[in-house]
Amino acid sequence: MSDAAIHEAAHAVIVILMGGIVKSVDVRRTEAQQGITYYRLKPDPLRGVCVSLAGGCGEFLSRQRGYEFDMSCRADIDEMHEDLDTLKPKTVAERLRHYRAALALTKRLLAEHWGCVLAIARRLRTHETVSGALCHAIVASHESQRRFSCTG
Repeated sequence: MSDAAIHEAAHAVIVILMGGIVKSVDVRRTEAQQGITYYRLKPDPLRGVCVSLAGGCGEFLSRQRGYEFDMSCRADIDEMHEDLDTLKPKTVAERLRHYRAALALTKRLLAEHWGCVLAIARRLRTHETVSGALCHAIVASHESQRRFSCTG
């Protein structure tokens, strides 16, 4: 999956896992962007950093799993820095701790929910847009399967 589908699907999955609401995900290209995830998230800088990191983390995980993907998104980086600024770190070391904590959490959640990322990405490659309702259903289905397998 060598397109924006993995990147945007990763954003969508993390939004949902952070308690947000995905409205829709779109990978129809414009001059300004390769794709976009429309969502609402309770104002929380650390959650915002996780969402901003999700696209790049998804790309990283897809490369580890044998997919080729090379895309940088300046908008994600800018949003991440704005969220980190909101945390008002007193030192560079404190800012770095917040970043590392968000990065570790994002990578772990994406690895645990990689099947959700792939399911949303497949639909994006076929249809170019996916409803938020479908994204939520995919993640909910994965969560119920995880709970069932953990309990017996």
